[in-house]
Amino acid sequence: QRLNYAANLLIRSDQKIITIAYDAGFSNLSHFNHLFKRQYGSSPKLFRRDYQNGAASNKNNNTEAG
Repeated sequence: QRLNYAANLLIRSDQKIITIAYDAGFSNLSHFNHLFKRQYGSSPKLFRRDYQNGAASNKNNNTEAG
């Protein structure tokens, strides 16, 4: 549940990853990164980047269709 909260913040905010990790209840950034990668298949940084790139792509696709 803490990882879901963190993933949501990564998507919806521009807070630093370390701030998100601490807000989600992790006191060790390395441990957070390890658990996040195991759960989501990528690091928090790449997860955010890929989501933002995907969201931008979807936005462009929707614009073209409209």
